[in-house]
Amino acid sequence: MKDIHMERVPECVKVSTDMNVLEEANVITANDRRKDYGDASVQVRNACAMWEVILNTKVTADQFCLCMIALKMTRQMANSKRDNMVDIAGYARVWEMCQ
Repeated sequence: MKDIHMERVPECVKVSTDMNVLEEANVITANDRRKDYGDASVQVRNACAMWEVILNTKVTADQFCLCMIALKMTRQMANSKRDNMVDIAGYARVWEMCQ
């Protein structure tokens, strides 16, 4: 089965099926997502600002990343997929980028 999402990714940044989840998350956070959405730390700051309004409390980048990892963990528990593990690693990478 062909992955339709990979069709629009240039050859130089396509994720190899030989990559482990950490390597894949690194490629995605360094290339695809950065190109599509810009700097991850800016996106996290913006999301934290929105969550602060919704939750009426201060939200840090650490808290945001941990919450996103927790969401991905619950998805993995409900339906085990490699993509969930890649996302967990990706949010861990974003967390590091926010330091």
